[in-house]
Amino acid sequence: VAYSYKTKTGTLNKQHVVFVPTDATLKNWYYFYKNEQAWRNGEKPWGRVQNTNHPAFDAKSMKWQHWENAKWNDYPQAGFCPAPKDAKSPILEIPPLPPK
Repeated sequence: VAYSYKTKTGTLNKQHVVFVPTDATLKNWYYFYKNEQAWRNGEKPWGRVQNTNHPAFDAKSMKWQHWENAKWNDYPQAGFCPAPKDAKSPILEIPPLPPK
């Protein structure tokens, strides 16, 4: 799935979002990659966000984590929404889950 956003220069760019509904350890998160090639090359995603499958999902406060020091880390602020490096603003909503 592609996530489109406006960059700091006003152009449109895309990130690649991966959802793996068939894997019990992955199905609760959306994984964000800088592009589809990064995902295909086996690179780690730069971030992930809980989706509605997650038992602790809260529609009022998105839960993001970032990959650092070989593990997933919470952002220190509750409800913090990150932005891709070239984005004009943070990611404020997650895409809906695909239909079953």
